[in-house]
Amino acid sequence: MPSTAPSGPTEPTPTKPKLTLALAPDRSLIWAEGDAVRYLVADIGVTGELPTAAEQPPLNLALAMDVSGSMSGGKLEAARWWSG
Repeated sequence: MPSTAPSGPTEPTPTKPKLTLALAPDRSLIWAEGDAVRYLVADIGVTGELPTAAEQPPLNLALAMDVSGSMSGGKLEAARWWSG
């Protein structure tokens, strides 16, 4: 007679974290006949089960920020705020 494992709740299998990246223009319409400046918006995320703080390796992150005249005022302040 074959042995059967007891049935009951099982631990869910953790899913490995995956990095997601979505790129899109900043506007839905882009004028092809002019000198319009458009920006590419990057949405970066993580899906899956994240490691605990003890399991996570150290992270070195660098952020380059444009501080030219075109970024003055609210745009620069928003970039600084979102960078943490």
